[in-house]
Amino acid sequence: MEAKTLKKCIEEAQRFIDLAEAVPLRTIDVETKLTKYPATYIEAGKASGAMKRASMDLSRELANIRQGR
Repeated sequence: MEAKTLKKCIEEAQRFIDLAEAVPLRTIDVETKLTKYPATYIEAGKASGAMKRASMDLSRELANIRQGR
């Protein structure tokens, strides 16, 4: 593993965390015949798309670390 790969991985991890925290969540009450409970959903849109992209970039960098690059 090279130091520059590790630094890049840390940067991508922080980028993913920042974008994941920015994704809006919506909680709704789901009601069935027997119970009522809250359910949280990730809202679709630009923020969740950016988070998914950051996740893919982070996966690539983690693969580079595992390969010893």
